[in-house]
Amino acid sequence: MGAVNNYNTEFPQRTLKLLKSFQDKKIDYNLNVTFLMNCLLGLIVTAVENSERRQLIVGNADEELLDLLPASLELKVGNQDLSVHPKSILKTRGKLSTLKKIRNSIAHQHVEPHNRNNNWVGVTLWNVHPRDGIDFRIELTTAQLNSLATYITSNYLQANN
Repeated sequence: MGAVNNYNTEFPQRTLKLLKSFQDKKIDYNLNVTFLMNCLLGLIVTAVENSERRQLIVGNADEELLDLLPASLELKVGNQDLSVHPKSILKTRGKLSTLKKIRNSIAHQHVEPHNRNNNWVGVTLWNVHPRDGIDFRIELTTAQLNSLATYITSNYLQANN
């Protein structure tokens, strides 16, 4: 698997395969999370950027996505201040919009790591809107980040076929 003929689909396929291979080898846990964050950024950028141009990821957040997320998150709705909402509020929001907020959080380095027993176990991500300030904040475990990487890739590749 040396040559790449279709970057838009082969990059996410290869990245997911690389991520699984890295995890299977049980490399140092903290390096594994660093690798996961790098892979997730590449996957989410590919999915979001190509989906915006070609409308690949459409519709509101679905149950599969909601199942990957924590019970609640912080979201700015309309002119309200940032406040805690149940994740079900995302059912009224576009799936792509939610993924873009996560993408922007990582790409713009709005990431706070969570540690337990000297191990990296999760992150807080937040999106900063140029006019409105922080409009989205979510806490994710490393398991949720890994599931999100798989979800994004699967949905993107399915829509791309």
